[in-house]
Amino acid sequence: MVFHAIGATAADTAATIKPAQPAGTAVGDLMIMIISADGNDVLTLPSGWTKFIETDNTTALRSTMAWAIATTTNTQKNNVTGASNCVIAAIASFGGVATTSPINNSSSLPNASSATIATTGITPTATGTMILFGAHYSDNPAYSGYSGTDLNFTEILDDGSTSGADCGLALAYSSLMASTTNIGGRTATAGSCTGCPTVNNGSLIAINPAPTLEQRAYRWFSNLNSPAVGAASTINTPAIAPPQGTPFRLRMLLHFEGVGQLNSGATTTKLQFAQRSGTCDTSFTGESWTDVGDASSTAISYWNNPNTNGSVPDDAPLTPGSEDPRYPTTTVGLVTSGVSNFVVNFSYEEKNNASNTANIVGGAGWPLGLFFS
Repeated sequence: MVFHAIGATAADTAATIKPAQPAGTAVGDLMIMIISADGNDVLTLPSGWTKFIETDNTTALRSTMAWAIATTTNTQKNNVTGASNCVIAAIASFGGVATTSPINNSSSLPNASSATIATTGITPTATGTMILFGAHYSDNPAYSGYSGTDLNFTEILDDGSTSGADCGLALAYSSLMASTTNIGGRTATAGSCTGCPTVNNGSLIAINPAPTLEQRAYRWFSNLNSPAVGAASTINTPAIAPPQGTPFRLRMLLHFEGVGQLNSGATTTKLQFAQRSGTCDTSFTGESWTDVGDASSTAISYWNNPNTNGSVPDDAPLTPGSEDPRYPTTTVGLVTSGVSNFVVNFSYEEKNNASNTANIVGGAGWPLGLFFS
């Protein structure tokens, strides 16, 4: 997950404003809009924007934050309406973010008149989240001193407006979280200004990373012309190739890393191979990777088991075996595994077009028929 850009702020008094689209925003990027309104106004946003923070300070400030996923049709629909006094807004864009549920957790804290913008701590429910710090002020100071060196906040927005009663905002993002530990309340400091100190709101937001499928285990087997596999090799161990033209089988355990589940049909998985670069390349760099082809089209190809006598055709349901790669009986993510139903099996594949035919919460078993051509 990465920060891409921040667009130019827009500010006015009792009018429609349109914060600028961040330069280079791509389809699928997460857009975060941050707004300060010095008038406690409930603001209206265009279709496609979802508010997730709306905090009334009860005196003269309302903070609003909303998200949208960039598409070809919504990237210019950024009008903000409904303000009765000073209002200022900006949009930031981020890549590598979950597009269905991008906000993992959030908090917003209204503060009395102070130079300190305080927040309420949050606890992300997934690893790899990015934390945002939003500061909303009922005047236009500069901001500094984001607390918490463990998160390494980087400020990307610090702006204010003298329209009407004045208003200001700031936005910073953190390094990625390696755990799901609680993010305690953080603070930022507002500098001097004509009307400072004054009331403010502070927000913390955890953004979900895009889900991934990662290989966790693999095992080679000899081929049987049937739904079952033959003799198994040692798990997670390279094997010596059989004679040219001899079919063999590969079963892999793929792990879903993300929030919620990977919906049925949400991914298409391909197998690739490469000749090793050098004598011992544990970092897998410098190779030229090639898709495994059908029949004899590549050096390693998919094997077509004859569909006779009860054999296994392409896309047939996997027949699980006791030596299939599985999780150990330990906690994996948030699930204690070691039971067969923790893994959702892909169908048997003899072509490079595997897709999950069921929802995946933890792991996916991927069975393949291959040979050296």
